[in-house]
Amino acid sequence: MLIMASFGELFTSTLTQMIVLFVFMAVGFILRKTNTIKEGAIPVLSKLISTIFLPAVLLATFAKQFTVDNLKTNGWVLLFSACVSLITVTIGILVGKLIIKEKSYLRGLYQYSLIFSNFSYVAIPIVKACFPAYEMHYLVFTIVPQFVFVFWALPNLLIPKAENAEEEEKPSLGKSILLYLKKLLNPIFIGLFTGIILGLTGLGPKLFASDNQFVAIISSVINTSGSCMSPTAMLLTGIVIGSYSFASFMKDKRIYYASAFRLVIIPLVLGFILKGIILLFSIADDTAIWMMICLLLYTAMPLGLNTVIIPSAYGKDSVDGAGMAFISSVIGIITIPLILALFLII
Repeated sequence: MLIMASFGELFTSTLTQMIVLFVFMAVGFILRKTNTIKEGAIPVLSKLISTIFLPAVLLATFAKQFTVDNLKTNGWVLLFSACVSLITVTIGILVGKLIIKEKSYLRGLYQYSLIFSNFSYVAIPIVKACFPAYEMHYLVFTIVPQFVFVFWALPNLLIPKAENAEEEEKPSLGKSILLYLKKLLNPIFIGLFTGIILGLTGLGPKLFASDNQFVAIISSVINTSGSCMSPTAMLLTGIVIGSYSFASFMKDKRIYYASAFRLVIIPLVLGFILKGIILLFSIADDTAIWMMICLLLYTAMPLGLNTVIIPSAYGKDSVDGAGMAFISSVIGIITIPLILALFLII
């Protein structure tokens, strides 16, 4: 069982990493506020992350770790994560309706924020820095279900419906399937699926450990590309937030309600559930407990950037999304290390 002495180590290491990430975000914020970086840089950085850096992280991790042996040993985490995600989706939809009473695009934006934390841009670098031995467990067994639910949430909550949507002809079943498959043909999912195939076939671990010079160069390019994701993502966060005025969102109580629910209530409830499972089944294996911490980490993350980037792409007001991203990121500097550290002593 994890000892209580780990409380200070976990709190300090997580807090340090959060401050490092916040510094990158602050740099991006200052660069945008001083107009050193123009607003046009936002889509460029987004493209770099979504087409190169994040796909490289997923491809490398899944190719090396998504093996049959690892699935046999740790597959239960994948199932448990899917259950947690399903519960979070349900709760997020209900709480979103309480925060935004009227049915509107804004309600969908809040529901999306409550359902999905920043499980990639912020969480991945924290896992890499604080729990490097369990990076695979987080990427492979914790966040995979999130990508599945994102496919439902993006078109239904964040992409605006056409004004005459009720008059549009509904596509046939065959066309609907083709449209869904088309959504899968993007770099993130191509990297994910390629990594899964390489991992399950056993080719991934061999390729990334190969002595062949050409293969080693390709592996190095993929690994280096993945290392660029964390600083770029946090710079992007700061640049996006820097495009808005503090006055436009600092006084909106709804943003604080959503941030508190996402950062405190959800992870606290999950933390008690996980602790109950540990006690009920007398789990003493450190690996199993650290895998639960990775799952807890996902729920404790601040609100993501999709609520800023996607509305902006469709000409919608993204002030609320920027406010939630900024306020939850600032609050998360304290709540994230505190939630994780408290898990060890409750």
